[in-house]
Amino acid sequence: MKKTLIALVLALVLAVSVFAITACGKEQPSDTDKNAVTVLASVSDVYKDVTGKDFPMAGLFVKADVLEEAPGLVADVDASIKASAEAFNDSTSAVAAKAEKIEGFSLKAKVIESAASKMNVGYKSAVDSKSDVETLLGNISAAAPDDLFATVTDSASTYAPSDASYTLRAPDGAPVLALADMWGNSFTEEGTTDTVKMSYSVIAESNVLQNMTSGEADFIVAPINVGANVHNGFEGGKMQYDYKLVNVTSWGVVYFTTNSDKYSPRDEFAEGREGALEFLKQFDGDTVSTIGLAAIPGKTAEYLFKQAGANVTLSGSDATVIQQSYVKGDAMTAVFAEPAITATNIATKK
Repeated sequence: MKKTLIALVLALVLAVSVFAITACGKEQPSDTDKNAVTVLASVSDVYKDVTGKDFPMAGLFVKADVLEEAPGLVADVDASIKASAEAFNDSTSAVAAKAEKIEGFSLKAKVIESAASKMNVGYKSAVDSKSDVETLLGNISAAAPDDLFATVTDSASTYAPSDASYTLRAPDGAPVLALADMWGNSFTEEGTTDTVKMSYSVIAESNVLQNMTSGEADFIVAPINVGANVHNGFEGGKMQYDYKLVNVTSWGVVYFTTNSDKYSPRDEFAEGREGALEFLKQFDGDTVSTIGLAAIPGKTAEYLFKQAGANVTLSGSDATVIQQSYVKGDAMTAVFAEPAITATNIATKK
């Protein structure tokens, strides 16, 4: 049993995707009129052209025990995140300024504002996201059982136990942005003066899995595949804590990028599935670096290239390595993420 648990945890560690790298190296290319990183296409757009589905990358998971004991609180947290995601898109500058001040959050307001439209922040409930989530997990060989999806109701008869306290955690980078406008909020049951204690923390993405397997996080924003794998591990008797998906707030921060003139951008191909497949076929025979090789970015890229019949070698790489290659002007073609793309291009034009 112990060996099985260790093996499962190691597999889950490999499944964590990359959302935020903002640091840039000191070396800068001499040509400041050209972006260091050329974006060829959004992975989410190509994915939708190929599958007809949206691209759910991360969302809020709640510990199953909390969902059972405090359904009213879960509904309030869910509603607050929905409003917060809407505020991010409607009042980006104000929310970016607020986000920059969150303790432990690394992104600067300037980068957030510049990359906002490319980070695909948006709210959709778990129930409404079910088809998209099931399709994505199926495409990357992960299971999505029906009981993964939490049903949240604002008419719950129970709010939360008296004197209870809870934790809400989100990995540094893009996942925090959907929550930025509600970050630090307290919650009070309607008609009472009893405030539920909520502790907020920004954590390293590498710690998301540990926060779930240990049960330390009551609410946590996590990559969809990681949350699903923890849930499936619990169902299989290999995990101590169960988590369920409440909503999806990140709909694709990864992009096909390059600094080569060899490739054509997606908009130079026909619209729809056939055009997307032709776009992907141009990588045939090449090596493409990717963040999160065993996670959503790498697994999705692998799926898309296979759909196009393109023989592409995917090479897993740390985001900082990809970023430094772009900064120095070394040849690079990669599946890379926002806001690191925007941060790199801003830094290299200073």
